[in-house]
Amino acid sequence: MAVATSLAASVALAGRAQAQANPIAFGITAGATKAVGEGSDALDLGYHAGALVQWNGPSLPVGIRGDVVYHRFTFKDASDAHESITAGTVNLVYSFAMDAGAQITPYLIGGVGYYHASFTCGGSCGTGNTNNSDNKFGINGGAGVTIPLSGFSTFIEARYHNVFTDGGSTKFIPISVGIMFR
Repeated sequence: MAVATSLAASVALAGRAQAQANPIAFGITAGATKAVGEGSDALDLGYHAGALVQWNGPSLPVGIRGDVVYHRFTFKDASDAHESITAGTVNLVYSFAMDAGAQITPYLIGGVGYYHASFTCGGSCGTGNTNNSDNKFGINGGAGVTIPLSGFSTFIEARYHNVFTDGGSTKFIPISVGIMFR
């Protein structure tokens, strides 16, 4: 029993030491995306998947994360219509200081982004296929928790995105689960 406990503690400490030695992490993320505001009435619950790179300074609680994430929604009234948003964001990540034995680290994340939105509809939208796309800037902010493991860490987060469009904005909330490797 003592050997197993020592081995488990060594694996956890090795994961923390590796995370502190390498300030750059790469990761993947996926989850559900919910349209909010005006779009919530027309769009079903969507999904997203993406990749990220994050830098954390050796003794700073603030890091920088870049994300590229693809979001896709289908329309409630037209099964052959969908909206997709590809977001490229740059964010600050503030990790809260925790005790050395803490297994979960909460954080806040927020930043700016460039969003490419496209709408596609087959025959249900009238004659022929309809394709429209637009590029806009936006902001995002949210919170999450990181769980360090040996050689990688997992995270769960929720963010609010507000994309500035002509005469209004597109708003959505992705809830993500991800893995980061150092």
